[in-house]
Amino acid sequence: MTLLHSNFPVRWLAALACALLLAGCGTKKNAAEDAEEERFHMVRGENQEDYVEFVGNVTYVPFEGGFYGLVEGTNMYDPLLLPKEYQQDGLQVKVRARLRDWVSGRNWGRMVHVVAIERCCEKQEEDD
Repeated sequence: MTLLHSNFPVRWLAALACALLLAGCGTKKNAAEDAEEERFHMVRGENQEDYVEFVGNVTYVPFEGGFYGLVEGTNMYDPLLLPKEYQQDGLQVKVRARLRDWVSGRNWGRMVHVVAIERCCEKQEEDD
C-alpha cells in the first residue's frame, strides 16, 4: 500500500499536466485577430469580386453519378443546386453566380452558387 501511495502524486501531476496541455490546444485567438477575421468575412461577403457573370453553356458531366456543370470558354463551374429547367446539355445561359472556396468530391470546376440564371442567345427563325 505504501508503494501505491508513493506513486499517487506522480500520477496525479501527470494527469494534471495532460489536462492542461489538452486545454491549451483549444485556446482562442486574441481579440484583435478575432475582430480582423470577422471583418474579413463581412467584407468578403459583400465584395463584388466574389461574383462572376458570364454567358456560357450547361454541360452534362457523366462521372461521379452524373451532374450538370457550366462552361464559359476554358472556365468550368460546378453549380450548387442548378434548377431543373436549366439541366439541359448544350443550353446557352446567362449566369450571375457567387464564387465559393469549397471543394466537392467531383473535383470538376470551381464551385459556385447561382444567384441568377436565364436562357439567352436563342436563335430566332429568319423570315424568308
